[in-house]
Amino acid sequence: MWFRLHPVGLEYAGRSRSRIVNERVIRASPERVFDLLVDDTAFSRWLEDFVAVRWTSDPPHGNGSTRDVELRMLTAREQFLAWDRGARLTFHMTALTLPLARRLMEDIRLEPTGDGATRVIWTVHYDPRTWVRPIHPLVRFVFGRLFRKSLGNLGRLAEESSPVTRSREEQQTAPVSQVEPTG
Repeated sequence: MWFRLHPVGLEYAGRSRSRIVNERVIRASPERVFDLLVDDTAFSRWLEDFVAVRWTSDPPHGNGSTRDVELRMLTAREQFLAWDRGARLTFHMTALTLPLARRLMEDIRLEPTGDGATRVIWTVHYDPRTWVRPIHPLVRFVFGRLFRKSLGNLGRLAEESSPVTRSREEQQTAPVSQVEPTG
């Protein structure tokens, strides 16, 4: 059963009630990171709890494209709002198989660091449904952990074949994760 979400545009990033932010420097180019983010064959290697992806729009994929991403706990129907290779990938959910949110958008920004690496800022913007509010801290924890682990997996995968060398100090730098308070 599908639960429809309210549509949002890119401006929703500035007005969402809640957000989960994960940030990490990945020793690979922004283009390499972007390509892994949209490579269906790579999802099982980095996206936590991934089961399947089904494109519901014809290639070539870009702004306006749609797909269903199935995870162990739910399936999300997504529509892309920004598809800018090496810079930004943004999509909103049009429906979920669990009624958790009224609005939901993922905004992944890729910033070159100047040394061949990429700062990835993955922000999940959402408005929880009323029934979720009493258990919101638990839901945030579960999904925050899923996104944090996925970003770590993405970083390891991108760095496996990246020509960018990492210093010992950089290898010991932990990723920055943050969950922002509810508005």
